Amino acid sequence: METQNIASLFSTILYSSKYTEDMTKEREFIDSLEYAPNSSGNEKSKDNYILRRPELNLINTFIKDRMKKFLRETMKVKNDLVITQSWVNRNEKGTSHGEHRHPNSMMSGVFYFTATNITPIIFSKWDDWGIAFDYEQTNSKNARTATFQAVPGALVLFPSSLNHSVPKNTSDEVRISLSFNTFARDFLGDHDRLTYVKLGKENETSK
Repeated sequence: METQNIASLFSTILYSSKYTEDMTKEREFIDSLEYAPNSSGNEKSKDNYILRRPELNLINTFIKDRMKKFLRETMKVKNDLVITQSWVNRNEKGTSHGEHRHPNSMMSGVFYFTATNITPIIFSKWDDWGIAFDYEQTNSKNARTATFQAVPGALVLFPSSLNHSVPKNTSDEVRISLSFNTFARDFLGDHDRLTYVKLGKENETSK
């Protein structure tokens, strides 16, 4: 009798959490920012370090707490990650955000101030087989895209190497999100596995 075993290897983990506090003051601050056109047609805040602003202290604390929780409890990572850059995106009606990834970052995140049903974040990757099959139907085993339908206050964390995009906003509501990148604070790797790198200081061991 024939037996079959199917295993899904090396899953990509996406973490989400919900900020439940009132965001009225933070939203007023976000609306007062200066914005500039982005390459994808939407707008990006001119401030590329927005989470350093005192007006966002509570949300910044929430994000850092959830980052640490995810790294320690789910990923079992010893490293601490720090937020490198952070900015606000605005998608007015008729704008989108093309597929992209975040170089020079380890884990990226998006926090939503507003969200619409028609502008989820869409994650995508190339086919594992290296070719494009013609699938009879799409399921969890062969799908090359996955969507996350956000709500205001939602935080999403994902690998920075994961491609993602935002479809065209056809509603009258502006989609407003805060994005950020991260990197290891002190070190990467392991001494015994010969992968250790000390960050922020000289690594030279001999002259």
